[in-house]
Amino acid sequence: MPHAIPTKRRALIIGAGASGLAAVQQALEAGLEPVCFEARSSVGGIWQFDEHAGPCEVSFDPEGSARLRVPGEGQIGVPPAPNPVYNGLRTNTPTPLMQYRGGPRFPPSVGLFCRHDEVFDYLEEFSKPLLPYIRFNTRVLSLRHTLPSDPPAATPPNETLGFGREGPPGRRNWIAFSGSTLKGASEVDSDQFDTVFIANGKYSEPYIPRIAGLSTFTGSLLHAKWYRSPEQFQHKNLLVVGSAASGSDIVREVVQHRALQRGDAMSQLPKVYQSVRESAPVESKGCEPTPTSHRGDDADIVTVAPIASVSEGTVTLIDGRSLDDIDIIMFATGYLYHYPFADTAYEPFKSFPLTRPLFSESREKTLADPAAEEVPGTRVHNLDDRLLFYVPDPTLVILTAPYLVIPFPLAQIQARLAARHFADILPAPLSFKPNPALRGADGTENGAPETRTAVSWGEPFHSDMRDRMLRETGDIGEGGSQAGGIWGPTPQSERDLVTSLPQLRKLVVGY
Repeated sequence: MPHAIPTKRRALIIGAGASGLAAVQQALEAGLEPVCFEARSSVGGIWQFDEHAGPCEVSFDPEGSARLRVPGEGQIGVPPAPNPVYNGLRTNTPTPLMQYRGGPRFPPSVGLFCRHDEVFDYLEEFSKPLLPYIRFNTRVLSLRHTLPSDPPAATPPNETLGFGREGPPGRRNWIAFSGSTLKGASEVDSDQFDTVFIANGKYSEPYIPRIAGLSTFTGSLLHAKWYRSPEQFQHKNLLVVGSAASGSDIVREVVQHRALQRGDAMSQLPKVYQSVRESAPVESKGCEPTPTSHRGDDADIVTVAPIASVSEGTVTLIDGRSLDDIDIIMFATGYLYHYPFADTAYEPFKSFPLTRPLFSESREKTLADPAAEEVPGTRVHNLDDRLLFYVPDPTLVILTAPYLVIPFPLAQIQARLAARHFADILPAPLSFKPNPALRGADGTENGAPETRTAVSWGEPFHSDMRDRMLRETGDIGEGGSQAGGIWGPTPQSERDLVTSLPQLRKLVVGY
């Protein structure tokens, strides 16, 4: 009797940015069959530069919470929303740290902190052997477990997959519904997969804090995602809310641009305000520049306190001061985790969602309270202590969910561990412990605070976790020895460089 030909396990990869490309590479190395869905027409994810940000639609819910969207965003036949890359963006990470292990190197002509287009070129080069496995202009609309009523998969799911070598009977497959982002498309397709890598990033859903009266503002509201160049604010008084990387970049670029226009009309130049907190909500721990708490060395920037409320043309600050000359409020207040395809109408996300709905409980705070940072969407739910595997079904992973990390090599190491787990070729089965940082005093996910602190690593934890995962893959042997190849422990020199990043960037770039 002839033996059945073994079939490869199918791996869905959502997104062909830096993390998705790493997943395709590592899935192939592990012997999986990767299928990558990318909503755009090329690789690069967030590093694709959209010169024209396009229209921004502002809406408010009945409680006054703002959402900024592209008209029709997320629908079939609608192109992806713009990326938050602006003309003058440079990396926060030195190029030697950004590179994939065993991948191409940045050319010598690229500076230590390179431009966004140089990062995109690097990702294009890395992607060349991976392109046959990517379906471009394809958006994942819905992802869930298969149901008895679904058509059978071409390849039955492997019953042991994701649960070690003794899996439970009747394990379900994943089914993904997708559609084209090309104009005029309307057809919905479906595919079944054994495993899932979520690699859609964490910079797609702009966050605007709930501020009393914001919906009455008579000027323009914008998020940093739609910023491209200082020319956007010609002859306008600008209030930038936020002092992390993008907020500080925006005010710096705007005042530099206006300095060139100063001439004899200095007193008539529009004002630039920056609303900052007294301290950063999350300590940088080396992996990113520390948010700016004051800008006393920039005479052209008026530093003000956080916003307490807005009433038509008047912005009131928490220190009692009022501003009545603001034309544009630009929120550089970050992003929320966003997995719109994780269909909460069906299992497993119905019982175990990846995020909590925004503004679903009364205990949420606003930016007016500097000590508060409790906002649904600022952390993920139901991941293990690696912030990688989905505990209810560890055949799904989310790549680069943590903040304060070096994303490219981390994604590659995470994908390496996940792919080898999915292919059942690890030295020993993995265990999936709930993440204690994502649990409250009652021991449940719902009891944990909705803060970014729970998902922020920094050094030395960032490097320690990378080395832990390489021990689990078998690449690092007993006592930290390198088992072979390029997958050794993080060198001490690299750890030191990560720790010194804020000071190094200021020395090299000047800010």
